[in-house]
Amino acid sequence: MVEPKDSQIFKLTTAKMDALRRVGRASNSIETTKRIAGDLRHPLHSLRELFESLLRQGQIAPAGLQNANSIRLQLSRLEQIIDAYSKPVLLTVRTPILKAIDLCTIANESLLMLASSVPEGTHLELRQADGLLPAFADAAQISQVVFTLALHALDTAGKTGRVVITTGRSRTATQVFLEVSQSRVLIDVSHDGPALSGDVRQQLFDLSDTESSMGLHIAKRILDMHGGDLLVESPRLDIGCGMRLTAFLPELREYQI
Repeated sequence: MVEPKDSQIFKLTTAKMDALRRVGRASNSIETTKRIAGDLRHPLHSLRELFESLLRQGQIAPAGLQNANSIRLQLSRLEQIIDAYSKPVLLTVRTPILKAIDLCTIANESLLMLASSVPEGTHLELRQADGLLPAFADAAQISQVVFTLALHALDTAGKTGRVVITTGRSRTATQVFLEVSQSRVLIDVSHDGPALSGDVRQQLFDLSDTESSMGLHIAKRILDMHGGDLLVESPRLDIGCGMRLTAFLPELREYQI
């Protein structure tokens, strides 16, 4: 018996909404932690700036100057407490829940979530491979990877940059990636804006205090846990500028999605 078309559409829509909810649940705790840490860090920073300003202007009595270093140490200690609270949560990567996924579907879902994040003047385009791109992976985590790579590209593409998300297999990658196994599927995020400096490119996935650095560091860890990889090319070999981030996952040969 053939399933009614309306029923097929309903199931497809439900599946997409479930996928979006999975990503939402995965990001809720991170977003809450970021918000709380920001709510604490901003007034603390303002307090430090105010204290230093009062010192420079001589508005603190001489007797109070003896406690200046102690106050600085206490402010620094509070900042360390906030970092100690937030960083473990922000950098936590849970064990992947693996199942058969289609990378093209993940890219479509990520594009929906990115719609409100595209700066004015920046063009965002999705170029999909023909057919399915099956992988054995955690759908929510791979969505997080794609979202993170696209956000970084949007942030660094420039005011009139063009960001392109491309899905495919490793044989469609540029020459710099030819050593990667041909049995991998990929999502390629590129832009035609300014190239990264050498130092930034070499340390792109290293952990630092910036939100972008933490996001890319986590994305790299997620792909490592899936047996995949994340590579950067900047400037792009095809145009001499811009940036390309390519996430690879082992292709699932026998699958049912």
